[in-house]
Formats: sequence, structure tokens, C-alpha cells
Amino acid sequence: MLLKKIILENIRSYTKQEIDFVEGSTLLTGNIGSGKTSILLAMDFALFGLRRGNLNGASLLRNGTNKGYVELYFEINNDKIVIKRTLKRGTTVTQDSGHVIFNGEKKELSPVELKQAILDLLNYPKDMLTRNKDLVYRYTVYTPQDEMKQILLASNDTRLETLRKVFGIDKYKTIKDNTKVFISLIKEKNRELQGYLLDLNSKQQELESLKEKNTKLSEGIIKLTPQLNSLNKDIRSKKQELSKIESDFKKLGGIRTQLELNEQKLNNNLERIKEDNEKIKVIEGEVEDINKNVNININIEQVERDLNKIKKNIEEQELELSSTKNEVSGARIITINSSKIIDEIQDLNVCPVCKQEVPKDYKDNVLNKEQDLVSNQKQKIDNLEKKELELNSNLNENKQEIEKLNNLEKEYEINKVKLDSISSKLTDVESLKSLQKRLNNEITEINVRNGVLYKELKEFGDIEEKTQEKNKEIENLQQELKSLEINKNILEIEKKNIDLNIENLTNEIERKELKRKDMEQLTKIQEWLEEYFIISLDTIENNIMLKVYNDFNSLFQKWFYTLVNTEDIKIRLNQDLSPLIEQNNHDIDYNYLSGGEKTAAALAYRLSLNQVINNLITSIKTNDLIILDEPTDGFSDEQLDRIRIVLKELNLKQIIIVSHEPKIETFVDNVISFKKENHITSIV
Repeated sequence: MLLKKIILENIRSYTKQEIDFVEGSTLLTGNIGSGKTSILLAMDFALFGLRRGNLNGASLLRNGTNKGYVELYFEINNDKIVIKRTLKRGTTVTQDSGHVIFNGEKKELSPVELKQAILDLLNYPKDMLTRNKDLVYRYTVYTPQDEMKQILLASNDTRLETLRKVFGIDKYKTIKDNTKVFISLIKEKNRELQGYLLDLNSKQQELESLKEKNTKLSEGIIKLTPQLNSLNKDIRSKKQELSKIESDFKKLGGIRTQLELNEQKLNNNLERIKEDNEKIKVIEGEVEDINKNVNININIEQVERDLNKIKKNIEEQELELSSTKNEVSGARIITINSSKIIDEIQDLNVCPVCKQEVPKDYKDNVLNKEQDLVSNQKQKIDNLEKKELELNSNLNENKQEIEKLNNLEKEYEINKVKLDSISSKLTDVESLKSLQKRLNNEITEINVRNGVLYKELKEFGDIEEKTQEKNKEIENLQQELKSLEINKNILEIEKKNIDLNIENLTNEIERKELKRKDMEQLTKIQEWLEEYFIISLDTIENNIMLKVYNDFNSLFQKWFYTLVNTEDIKIRLNQDLSPLIEQNNHDIDYNYLSGGEKTAAALAYRLSLNQVINNLITSIKTNDLIILDEPTDGFSDEQLDRIRIVLKELNLKQIIIVSHEPKIETFVDNVISFKKENHITSIV
């Protein structure tokens, strides 16, 4: 991976800035707080987006702005790539959609899709998509120096666990843990299968017993069949005889049904006539009440003329009242202004404009004039307020008169509706009387038809008794048939249940036999996992961890002694990858080192970690790039000179160093200087 350019807009102290990168070593220099580290954070954001607890939008988006973006240009294996991520401010600062351009082909992507695309391009492990920290990038490309010191100061278990994840060695522990869980599940499954197979022999004996019982039931069913056939034949014969009688019986039923319908219709007509008589009485009473209570002496035309006249008077009076109120307000304003002038002129001795003494005659003249004006306006206000009272009184009288006329108008409309309803009610009475006449005619016709039907009913004689006798004979035969069928059904149900039990037992025995074979296979798998697989994993893990340790320790010592030329301090890594420091034959803690020695240890650890990971995970595409953020804090001039050796021996295509040490400018290929004025960073 080779960085080419980065563009920032509204990112921290940058409003709009474009920065080009070249191959080789580049120094980002400037005073503390000038915006150097902001470039590294912007690169991190462009590649991996916001991450909770590590990089948030509020720390990136420039204060007072609502939108910003980072656009990063780089190459991988001669492929030209551009990544753009954007930020927007709402209730919080969040990522917006962005894009990736691969060799000129642009794709708009969501933040998660962008991260997945970057992981694919960099060939980073897929499981990094949902993690908060991009560990491979952190320990191969860019690690803040303070964060590396935190790793050195962390507990042994925390440090080893973190580094195992970085190296990808923790997968062996995960596999072993999962294998032990799997073995535990196999044992549990085998115990379950043993319990499941306990009754296999008893199930086989039960199956043989059921087969014998099933044979006896089949024989009993065969014996009942001839009796059932004979009874069914007798029932069919009796039913044929009954069918000859049933046609006449159906006619009888039809006559009875018709009589019942006629009787029901007759009762309905009589009830309807009764109800209609009640309705006629009610309607005639309503008509009589309307004629008594309606007032027909209201002259509606005169009422409307009076209403229009009074409304016109009210409009004129309201206009006059409004004019009077306006005059009162104007007079009061004049009074207030004059009173204010009187108050001001009484105490005025020197003119505020010309600064000359105000003559007494002039003051008296102004006071008399304004006092007369106040007196006249008060008299005018009293007259106008009397007029206003008189107008309000007249308005109230006219409004009361309008209310009376409106009530007369409403009464007229109600009476009109009532009179109109009389005609409708009289029409209803005529309709009800016409319907009653038709119902009486229909009653007469029903009585005539019923007489004919009763005559036909007598002609059928004792057909009901014959039908009952024949039905009784058939019922007895059916009872006998039913009894035999019940016995047969009982035998068949019992046989069916036994058949089902035989089938279920057979299937269960077959399943148990299969489970017995499964248990034997699981036992073999358990033995192989316990005796071979876990032991092999331990061997592989130990060999890889030993190689990692040897490489890591060798590189750590090399870089430390390159940076610190002293024979007083001996340093190496423990098996848990924690630094062991010996000074004058005494073990000392990392915290007791000088500032420069601490920085050297942290930088040596950082460089060693970079090389070990790149050697171990050869497929990643960032192994030609490293970013060092303030790597020389506390270094002496001699140690700064040794940085030149470190950069040369790293032999990487691109090295980016962030530092405010001027001496580093003398041995890097390119220098980019930053300055910040009025909270805005620019390139010098």
C-alpha cells in the first residue's frame, strides 16, 4: 500500500486542505497542536470509519460546521484507489454514505460496505468488520506512541491476550475451547443415547407379543362378517316396502305444512291490521295537535323589513362608536404629551441644544399654552365618553329588538314545517286504510283454502300408523346390526391400534439400532479428539508461539540496542512477551527507565511488532507502509541520529513520521510543515 494524497474538508482545524505523499520517508512537522496528528486520524477514519470508544465524529468534524469529508488516494499493486468518507451533524455527528473508486470505477457505498471494501482491498481478516479496533492496522501501520506504552504497562495477561489476537494465534485456543465443548456435548449425547437404548430388549419382546394378539383379532373379525351381511339384506327389503308408503306420507306432510303456513299468515295479517289501527289513531291525534298549536298570524314580510332596518341602525351606531373611541384615544395621547412637556419645561433652565439659559417668559408662555390644551382635551374626553355611553345603550336596545325578531322568524319557519307535515301524515293514513282492506280480502281467501285442505287430510286414513310400524321393524333390525358393527369396530379399532403399535415399535427399534451405531461412531470421534486432535493443536500453537517469541525477542533487542547505545541495560522479552529489563545486574521496572529509554523501548516494541506481524501474515497489503507518531519523545541528540539508522534498516517503501524535532528533517526524503493561525491549519 502506497499513500498518494489526502484531502480534508472541515476536519478538526482544517477547512480545506490537500496533502501529497511521495515514496520514501516523509516528515510531518510543526509546533505542538498545529494539526499533524489530525492527518493520521483522518487517514484512520477514511480507511475504517468511526468506531465507538476509539474514533468519534464529534472529535473529527470541525466545530461550527455541519458537513465534512476525508478523501484518501493510495495504490495497491499498481491499482489506483480513492476512498471518500463523509460526516454530517444532527443531534450527534454521524457517518454519511461515501464511495470507493477502483481504477476509475466508482461505487457509492454505506459506511459498513465501505469498511468491508477496505478489508477486501487490504486483505485483512474478515472478522474485523464488526470489531471496534482494527488490530492489524494498529500494530503494523499506525499506533499512537502513548498507546504502545500502554501495552507495555498493561498486565501480562491483557498484553498476551491482545498480541495473540494480533498474531492470529488466539484461534488455536478458540479451536481447543470449542473442541472441549464439542467433546462435552459428545459425552452428554452418549449418556443420553445410553439411556435411550436401555429398553431395546424389552421393546423387541413387546413386539412379538403384539403380533400374536393381532392374529387372534383378525380371526374374530372374519367370523362376524356373514351375520352382518344377512342383517343388511333384511334391512334393504324392509326399506323397499317403506318407500311405497312414503310417497303418500310426503303428500300428507305437504298438506300439514301448507295449513301451518296459512295459519301463520292469517295471524300475521290480523296482527298487522291491529297495529295499523293504532298508527292511524296516533297520526290523527298528531294532526289535531298541530292544527291547535300553530300560530298563523305572524307577518314574516314585516318581520324581515324590521330586521333590515334595525341592522342598518346598528351598523351606523357601531361606526359612530368606533369613531368616538378613536377621538377619545387621540385626546388622551395629546393630554399625555402635553403633560410630559409641562413636566419637562418646569425644570428646564438651560436649552439642551444651544446651551443658553431659557427665559422665564418663554417657559411661562409654553406652560400656559400646554395647560390650556390639556384642559380643552379633558373637556373633550368627558363629552366623548358621555356620547359613547349613549351609543352603547342604543346598541343594546337594538340588539334586544333583533333577538325578538329572530325568534319570530324561527317560530314562523317551525310552523311552516309543521303545516307541511300534515299533508304527509294524511297521505299515510290513506295508505294504511288501503292496506287494511287488502289484508281483509287475503284473510277471506286463506279461510277458503284451509277448508279444502282439511277435506284432503281426512282421505289419508291410518297411513301414519303403517309408517310407524314399518319404521319400528327397520329400527329393530338396525339396532341388531349396530350392535354387531360395534363389536366388529371394537375389534378393528383394537387391531388398528395394535397395528399402529407394531409399526411404532418397529420404527422405534430401527431408530434405536441406528442410535446404537451413532453412539459407537461418537465414541470413536471422542477418542480421536482427546488422544490426537487437541494434542496436535497444542503442538502447532506452541511451535508458532515459540517462533513468534524468538523473532519478536530478537528484533526487540536489535531495535532497542540500535536506539540506546549502552552496556548498562540488558533487555529481552519474557515468554508472555513482556519486557524484562536488567540494569547493573538488577531487574528494574519499565517505569524506572529514563524518558528517552522508555520511548526507545516503546519504539523498539512497535517496530518489532510491525515486522513480526508482516512476516507472519504475509497476505496483507500494508506491509510496505509504517506511520510513526511522535516516536522520539525524550530522545537525546545521539538517539535522534540513530533514527537515521532505523529508517534505513526498515527498508520500507513508505515511512511517515510525525514529529516536531527539527533534526529529523536532515535525514528524511520529504518534509511537510504545518502551521495553525486563528484555529485554521495550513501547509507552510
